[in-house]
Amino acid sequence: MSVEVQASISNGNAQKMTTHDDDIRHLREWLPKQPHLPPITNEQLSTFLHACYNSLERTKKTIDQYYTIRAAVPELFSGYNPMKPEIQKVFDTVNFVRVPEATPKGGYRVYFASLANYDPQLYDFDNSLKAFLMITDVNLTVESKLPGYVLVLDAKGLTLAHIPKINIPLVKKFLVYVQEAMPIRLKQIHVINAQPIVDKIYAMLKPFLKGEIMDMIQFHKPGHMETLHEYVAQEILPKDLGGNSKSVEILHGEIRKKVGENAEFLQVLEKTAKADESKRPGQPKGHGEIFGMEGSFRKLTID
Repeated sequence: MSVEVQASISNGNAQKMTTHDDDIRHLREWLPKQPHLPPITNEQLSTFLHACYNSLERTKKTIDQYYTIRAAVPELFSGYNPMKPEIQKVFDTVNFVRVPEATPKGGYRVYFASLANYDPQLYDFDNSLKAFLMITDVNLTVESKLPGYVLVLDAKGLTLAHIPKINIPLVKKFLVYVQEAMPIRLKQIHVINAQPIVDKIYAMLKPFLKGEIMDMIQFHKPGHMETLHEYVAQEILPKDLGGNSKSVEILHGEIRKKVGENAEFLQVLEKTAKADESKRPGQPKGHGEIFGMEGSFRKLTID
């Protein structure tokens, strides 16, 4: 994902006279020099270019990270089948919603996530991340070049008992993927019902967040949805959140059905969307080079 400030990239683009087709041709010439990468279609290249605001160098880095990380993190990208029992259990306990209407300002796509069941014993953090990635992969097949994405996370129901479920080494890898490899333009992140426990969770995640991402995050206290409405128009939200759209339950059901219908696509993606480090020019990339030093955050004390 491109997290650079759009203005800085746009300024750079103002000085180059290439067209989109020129950029695709340039990437086509670059790909044969990257034998570790799998076959990539022009449509996929176009998606990466769009996510990176047409910066060729950033696009190359993002493409490489995308396929490299997907090969390096089997915890997230293997067993990529939404019909597996453990993923179906995630859909039973966590709501994932794609808001049908884009934001009036900016035309951004809004995604919403919340706990459907507050019992921490039923919460599967690792597979929740995997389910989220499956949803993103499926939706990118039909809406790959949107102006931007907005993520709304509902903290209602979170307790101290949920915190030990957070797999710190895995969340670090997940956040590297989201920030450096996912081909979307992430514009805003909102946390609603931000009770005090959210501060503890944010403190755990902060070491892995880029400054650009931290600047996107807005926290909204319980009972103060009007502060969210300053960014996301109330009328487009699910009716559970005071909007005019369908309920969270219905919208979640639609995503669950759509992902299930694309199970075969996701399993093919698991096998094909990965780098082969044995073919990388020079030295293969190790985990340390991709994700930085391991170990510093394996154990955290919660005050």
